[in-house]
Amino acid sequence: SLIKVLGVIDASTVSASLINICFRTRPFLDSQDADIRFEAFRLFGKLCKFGENNHNFVEQVHKNMTTFVCHVNDVNEEVSRECYRTLVTVFEYLKDSRIVEEVLTPSDSFESSCSQITGKTNYNSMLLKFVPILTDANEQRYYEHLTLYLQAAVTYMNTSRWGEIRGNAVLFSAKLVQCVDPSFAKTHLNCNVVIDTVMKLLQSKSARVRRRTAKALSYLSNC
Repeated sequence: SLIKVLGVIDASTVSASLINICFRTRPFLDSQDADIRFEAFRLFGKLCKFGENNHNFVEQVHKNMTTFVCHVNDVNEEVSRECYRTLVTVFEYLKDSRIVEEVLTPSDSFESSCSQITGKTNYNSMLLKFVPILTDANEQRYYEHLTLYLQAAVTYMNTSRWGEIRGNAVLFSAKLVQCVDPSFAKTHLNCNVVIDTVMKLLQSKSARVRRRTAKALSYLSNC
């Protein structure tokens, strides 16, 4: 497999094809087949070691950020675990020790940290710690990417085949809108599209989506 090949070839050999591999991997992150999703997240995590000082790869990371955040609570437990592993790798690649240490690794062991981050019961509590760092008004480290994150979340809310992922996208987008600096949101983010999409999901056939939408609306009550 490509993952095995990446383990033995030189970084300079991969660099020339790195972005092309990212493009080809992206559709499989949302494959209906859980085994394919698992391998796609695993592959993306492996690619990070070849992306040093590569601005184009950094952009690929941010283009897929909402996917990583939403699938850390995948409908398949093994996919969630692999996505969690990749999310840690991604923020190590971005050299964001704050998110790695304060959010993603609450324990010393992988197994313990993974069990505290992944799964339905942990998702909202993870966002409560994670999103305020993404939207930190003092650092504004991720502000130029917030539009991209929200656009991807709205796409998930409208099109994902899984109610779980739609619900995750609702919570993620609403928390982003709630936490971001209001003046920045007013001039740079199309929050009305997010709010309108969230409101539509109150009519979802999925009870889980409706519950998460109700929770999301509590985040948006002051917007």
